[in-house]
Amino acid sequence: MLELDNTFGILFYGLFSALVASLSFNVWLYTSKASDPYCSKEQSAEQLQDLPAGWWTDDMRFQAEKRAIFSKAWICVSHRGRFHKAGDYFANEVAGFRIFLILGKDGQVRTFHNVCRHRAYPVTKKAQGSATVLGCGYHGWSYNTTGALTKAPLFDDLPGFKKEENSLFEIHTKQDDAGFLYINFDRSAEARNSPLPRAAKIGYPVMIYQTSQYLDSWEMKSEFNWKIMVAHNENHDIREGHLLVETGIVADVKSLPALEIYHMSQLRLGLLTTVYTKRGSPFWFLVSYSPDSAGQTTLRCEAYSVRKQHTPLSGEMKKKWGEQLQLKVQEFEKAYRKALRDVPSLSASVYGQALIADQVDVHLELEAAEGKEIRPAAVQASNVASSAAEKLCQAMECGAGGKLDW
Repeated sequence: MLELDNTFGILFYGLFSALVASLSFNVWLYTSKASDPYCSKEQSAEQLQDLPAGWWTDDMRFQAEKRAIFSKAWICVSHRGRFHKAGDYFANEVAGFRIFLILGKDGQVRTFHNVCRHRAYPVTKKAQGSATVLGCGYHGWSYNTTGALTKAPLFDDLPGFKKEENSLFEIHTKQDDAGFLYINFDRSAEARNSPLPRAAKIGYPVMIYQTSQYLDSWEMKSEFNWKIMVAHNENHDIREGHLLVETGIVADVKSLPALEIYHMSQLRLGLLTTVYTKRGSPFWFLVSYSPDSAGQTTLRCEAYSVRKQHTPLSGEMKKKWGEQLQLKVQEFEKAYRKALRDVPSLSASVYGQALIADQVDVHLELEAAEGKEIRPAAVQASNVASSAAEKLCQAMECGAGGKLDW
């Protein structure tokens, strides 16, 4: 009888825990209904306007988008499940910013600009790894998992040099209740305290846990402007809602191939990230886009399993998903080529395009009023001994010639 009671207790506890987790995830989804303007399903004919010149190709406009949008928005870049032990890190580039995320001994994931405070060389050269001390190979400066400078050979006795003033440049990082990790390049305190974008749910996403297991990742360089992705996603939303609207970007949305990826439920996490899930499958995929230039975008995909025990991604599944991503990239590139051909008659009838234009225009007006470019992500060294350190560096002249090994 006692054994039966224990079994019942274990089952009850397990079911209760699952129910609590399910409720938590659904509450998170409910409170994250699409309030992010770029994820809005509202398609209004009143949003029609001519696109500015160079909308798809102008580098100056792209740099303005970088200052007005990517430097100030919360961008989902990964998930807590990618980090297991202190020192686990991975590096990539987001909108031209070289960064790396690392798990500290306190269990917190932090993000830093991947540049040494001394000579701006990368702190980590590897795409991913694990180390509780990261060192720049130029002069041996070393940093711990909180970004603090722990070692600076030959600089300790330099007058005015303070290690605490030479920590890595940290980037605001937040983790939501489902474990998704967001970064914000804006250096201001207001940005640090600003809310995360709310998730837009499309279909019926499966529950995602903070304990999801990281499996693998892909990266693809592609030839299209990042705004094509925004417009293309909206075209798909329109098609799925059985309301066809001519956007001028993809002339016939009915002709789009019915990729399996389009039959998966989605979570739109801000402007550049989408999570794909499928009922009955333990796997889910985080797909993010990094705008590299006016005509180039990098697609990154991370694969996870909701199961706590290791669930390897089969070779066939990995191949299939890679093919799906490649087809998606080809769609974007095809749409981009069409957009370039049809520029004279193109209109911003897509909700997201109009909002992007408005956001950039507002920022440009602020810059005009200030009489200079406003760079929210700009970092400035505050070390009073920086010039002396630079002179010492020149005197040392280690002769690395820019080729470093670390």
